[in-house]
Amino acid sequence: MRRLLPVIAVLLIGVATSASLARAETTNVTVRVLAHDAKLIGDLSGGAEVSIYDAESGEPLARGTAWGKTGDTKKIIVQPRERGAQVFDTPGAAQFTTALDLDRPTWVRVEALAPVGFTGTPARASRTLLMLPGHDIQGEGLVLELHGLIVRILSPTMETPLEPGATIAVEAGVKLLCTCPIEPGGLWDADQYQVNAQLLRRGELVSD
Repeated sequence: MRRLLPVIAVLLIGVATSASLARAETTNVTVRVLAHDAKLIGDLSGGAEVSIYDAESGEPLARGTAWGKTGDTKKIIVQPRERGAQVFDTPGAAQFTTALDLDRPTWVRVEALAPVGFTGTPARASRTLLMLPGHDIQGEGLVLELHGLIVRILSPTMETPLEPGATIAVEAGVKLLCTCPIEPGGLWDADQYQVNAQLLRRGELVSD
């Protein structure tokens, strides 16, 4: 009887492996990237990069860009939200959709980086969740929220003459990550924002 134990163990491993392979299913995932207190990040921002990894092994599972419109302003910003309400899943709303082949419950890490279409340090966010084979995440999708603003220095430029001791006027354009406008009296009221500027030289604060 003892001689049969190794053979039985091998057979059990083989059965478990075959069962695991048989359970492999296509699992669809939709990811949306949201600017904090604003709308979806998509075409107008140059898209949002989305990467999906096996959280345990670090193996990349999918990568792409969320494209589309910023979404329905009334549903996302104006109207009060109720649990289960359709907010982001509207025609043309920005998203990244992919299909993962999962053969077991898998912890995945989803990362987003945006805005891609503007210079400067992009904002990042990530979320880890357990995904089950064949259990799609679609519709509203998995929503990652990014904090930050798009800041473009309009003046001075590289061509602006600089004289020692001269006073330099600094002008910047500031938008939300979805490129939604910050303007006086607007939905994102400029009067409710405070903007500070700092001048650094070799990492040392010169003026603010």
